[in-house]
Amino acid sequence: MRILLVTGRLASDIVKDAIRSIPSKYKEKYVIEIITLPIDVIALASSKTIAYYLKKKGVRKGDYDLIIIPGLVRGSAVEIMNTVGIPAVKGPKQAVDIPIMFTIDLNKLSPNEPADKIIDRYRKEYLSSILKNVEEDIKKKPHMCIGNVLLPINPPPIRIIAEISNALVISKDSLLD
Repeated sequence: MRILLVTGRLASDIVKDAIRSIPSKYKEKYVIEIITLPIDVIALASSKTIAYYLKKKGVRKGDYDLIIIPGLVRGSAVEIMNTVGIPAVKGPKQAVDIPIMFTIDLNKLSPNEPADKIIDRYRKEYLSSILKNVEEDIKKKPHMCIGNVLLPINPPPIRIIAEISNALVISKDSLLD
């Protein structure tokens, strides 16, 4: 699958680094090209502006199978598809999440919503499976229980219950969820 990732001048190097850090078992499924538009901060552009620049640069149907724009871009990526004839979707809001995006089914991405919700769901499933494996390993070794929490006796009983960034700006109900 040939994919065109759209970025702006200031994020170009970050996006290139993100592409390099995609695990090879996922990366081999795709031919990924990056196009840097003459816009400093691509997230401040609209999908209509991106469509204009892609058409101006000669991007057209048959060149790529999918165009991925940043999740923070205003407007629907359908505008891009209508202009250049290539399906277009929104990627994550942050470029550092690009490698995670390529580990999920790209067909689940939307032209209207950033990929973050899908990435978060995948991340939760993935982390839950890791926790389940850790719990199973603890059960096989000497351990103690505090409530429903298993604590290994050796190595030391260290468990991180939760780490929540920006906890001070999140509502109490959201924190409890």
